[in-house]
Amino acid sequence: MADDLRLDTELLLTTADSLSAVRDEFSTGTMGSDPGLAEAIGHAALYGRLDSFQSSWSVQRGRMVESIDVLGRTMVTVTEAFAELDAQLADGLGGGTR
Repeated sequence: MADDLRLDTELLLTTADSLSAVRDEFSTGTMGSDPGLAEAIGHAALYGRLDSFQSSWSVQRGRMVESIDVLGRTMVTVTEAFAELDAQLADGLGGGTR
């Protein structure tokens, strides 16, 4: 019990901000569905594969965006809860808030 529990809340918040940027990039990144793309590719089967990839990637990307969002919000929640607990413990020890 001699060891202190330490949590780098600044790192958690910085990571949450970084995850927010990643989430934004994933949520706006699209291949688009250019009507001239099939003609530009020049091969119907290849276009079909590309279109199939685009559809499944869209679903997977959506799932990743949700997961990234949950992780970022969790980091903020942990930081807030830790700060509140730390203040309560400090008050309980008579040390006031840090």
